[in-house]
Amino acid sequence: MRNPRQIAIVSAVHAAMLAIILAMRWMNNAISFLRGCVVGGVQCVHPTTILLQTAAAIEQQARVARNAAAMASFRLLRAVHVSRQDSGHFENVVLNHGPRDARFRKHFRMNRAVFGKILARILPHLQRQVTNWREPIDPAKLFALALTRFGHGHTYFKIAEQFGVGQSTCISAVHVVTKALRREYSDAISFPTSPEQLSAVMQPFAQQGFINCTGSVDCTHVRIQRPKREEADATAYSDKKSVYSVIVQAVCDSNLRFLDIDAGAPGSLPDASVMESSSLYERAHVQRSILSGPPALLNGGQDSVRQYLIADGGYRLLPWLVTPFPRSPQLSIEQERFNRRLASSVRCTENAFKRLKGMWQILHKPFKANLKVLHKQIRAICILHNILIDEHIPFREKDEVDITEEMYETVAAGTEQDDEVGSSVRAALVRHINSM
Repeated sequence: MRNPRQIAIVSAVHAAMLAIILAMRWMNNAISFLRGCVVGGVQCVHPTTILLQTAAAIEQQARVARNAAAMASFRLLRAVHVSRQDSGHFENVVLNHGPRDARFRKHFRMNRAVFGKILARILPHLQRQVTNWREPIDPAKLFALALTRFGHGHTYFKIAEQFGVGQSTCISAVHVVTKALRREYSDAISFPTSPEQLSAVMQPFAQQGFINCTGSVDCTHVRIQRPKREEADATAYSDKKSVYSVIVQAVCDSNLRFLDIDAGAPGSLPDASVMESSSLYERAHVQRSILSGPPALLNGGQDSVRQYLIADGGYRLLPWLVTPFPRSPQLSIEQERFNRRLASSVRCTENAFKRLKGMWQILHKPFKANLKVLHKQIRAICILHNILIDEHIPFREKDEVDITEEMYETVAAGTEQDDEVGSSVRAALVRHINSM
């Protein structure tokens, strides 16, 4: 496969040949023109006209030749620039196995060992067959391209310049890596099933007084470019601040791992509506296929609570979703204490979003992607988020981003008509927390 420098040289040669061909064509045209100016030895056109027309033709052909030469020079300089960027970025950062790892982690959000571990697992999805037409791109390079896009939110044009590839290659790399991560790590985002996993998730919440709690749920907004008319109604994705966005709903544990992700709801929807249209609601409320473990006894065996999630006031109280008491001057001291404890425990999901967007900055910038694939890329990024936590990759607090503008807490409508089972669960937790 030719490198960029070779391609540029070939382009320059083609441009020079084009200039020669144009010059020869002009000479033939000039000869034909002069022959046509004399008929039977009688001059038909004034000599001044011939000279002016000849000069104009020469100037036009010279302009075409200059443009061709300039384009060839631009291609040569750009190819050399890309070649230097390529050798200075991918080879030095990815293939250089020097002792310093900080630069690698800064670029790709993980160390070399984790990079290699993930690459080995998704490798079958990235490998391409060698053909007579071209040599396939190194799978490590494809993975690095996708991580650069996710981690820094750079445009495809900038990434192409860095890695010395075309923009179409960058787009293809992101799609291929997204698909590979979702296939190979399909269980990376899931509710705990084994007793050991359940205990690890429930214990931190139980220490705060929320016995049998399996996670905290909340939403955040991811800004997007204005949807195209053929994709969706743009007004549905415009939130209350006139910013186009999609909503990511997540269930999180105290270690900031995602247990469930539902991405892609239009940004104009309130949290409660996002919940009721999500797969989480379908599985927990309709199918009852999750959060169906054995109940726990509280207050000396007087109360029994089922498995549940906790959320802020943007959600409705449900049999499996515990929310705070609506703000009111009539709240008792016990209820206010419960609300404060709940707000503190729910905050883990907000912290998870801070880490997610600080580490993978494409989610903190206007996301430019087709709505049909947007939710897939967000899920792939959340998978990477969980992998890094499982691999104990530290997150620097200075890399956290302020997502206050992207966490819109709304008061759920209809909270006055609380669910009967949910009310009994909340009342039992109030008694338990105030007895601690």
